[in-house]
Amino acid sequence: MPTYDFYIKVGDLEPAIEAYLKLSDGSVFNLTGVTGVVFRWRLKNDPAATPSEGSATIVSATDGHVKYEWLTGETDVEGVFVCEWEVELSSGKMITFPNNKHDEFIVFEAIG
Repeated sequence: MPTYDFYIKVGDLEPAIEAYLKLSDGSVFNLTGVTGVVFRWRLKNDPAATPSEGSATIVSATDGHVKYEWLTGETDVEGVFVCEWEVELSSGKMITFPNNKHDEFIVFEAIG
């Protein structure tokens, strides 16, 4: 079975999805002073689909630690998803993590 960066069941809202944002050299990206972070995701097998998105929370700026709290309905579709974190810098420029691939998560079917 493939390994994913995050797992959740259909309809669950916990746990939140979290990440530590790092540059391509592996160093932590310091989020101090950024304007905001947006979490985006879409089904992996549907690259033409409009991605879903929501505002992420910075848990620890110096550690590059972010999280996204699921809203009702956002985990209602079973499947494998690709996702990324877009950071808006104070200059207005954007940087996306990871920038060398997509993270992947899976929403599993619930039995009940």
